[in-house]
Amino acid sequence: RAQQMRALIAQDFRNAFDRGVDLLFTPTVPSPAFKAGEKLGDPIAMYMSDIFTVTANLAGLPAMSLP
Repeated sequence: RAQQMRALIAQDFRNAFDRGVDLLFTPTVPSPAFKAGEKLGDPIAMYMSDIFTVTANLAGLPAMSLP
């Protein structure tokens, strides 16, 4: 089931690129950056800090974060 979802996400990105989209600009994180070495005590909060990167990662797309 997870592989099916991954394939659907990748197909959605392919569809966008096939329609002429060259780049997608999205936020990287929903909050300000952590201080160097800082961790949140809540694992769910740590996971949620990466929420905007999940779809690109699942689709196997290259991505980068700019300050």
